[in-house]
Amino acid sequence: MRRILFSLGIATLFSISVVAQQPPRQVFNGLSPQSESRDVYTKWLTEDVVYIITDEEARSFRQLKSDKEREKFIDDFWLRRDPTPGTDRNEFRDEYYERVAYANQNFAVDGVHGWQTDRGLIYIRWGQPDEIQKSASGEKWIFRRLQIGPFEFRDNKLVR
Repeated sequence: MRRILFSLGIATLFSISVVAQQPPRQVFNGLSPQSESRDVYTKWLTEDVVYIITDEEARSFRQLKSDKEREKFIDDFWLRRDPTPGTDRNEFRDEYYERVAYANQNFAVDGVHGWQTDRGLIYIRWGQPDEIQKSASGEKWIFRRLQIGPFEFRDNKLVR
């Protein structure tokens, strides 16, 4: 019995020391730690999928009341865009996040994340251009396969 009590005491002290070493949970923007999950969903809506979500989808998402509903919405959102829904992999979602990562690595400028730049927006939406024409004044991206554009960039800004 003493051994069990001793073991429980040691385990309790160990647990307390581990918890004490954890960084304190902070309140962000006046929100309690319980509402941090809302921040995840706000980020998903306003950053992650901002370029591909429809206005109707965004309206519907904002009206959801629970995290469970939001998770289901997100799953359905990606499933609607999945070119091969019967498989384990969602190629559209994977490629989309690869484009975001590429934009962040290659188009960031002056402290602005690559996904927030004009080039990032075009790249995330439509992928790699078929041709890039560079000149002293900027770049022109041509998308023959999509029959859109061309898009001209000067000083990292979309001009046309």
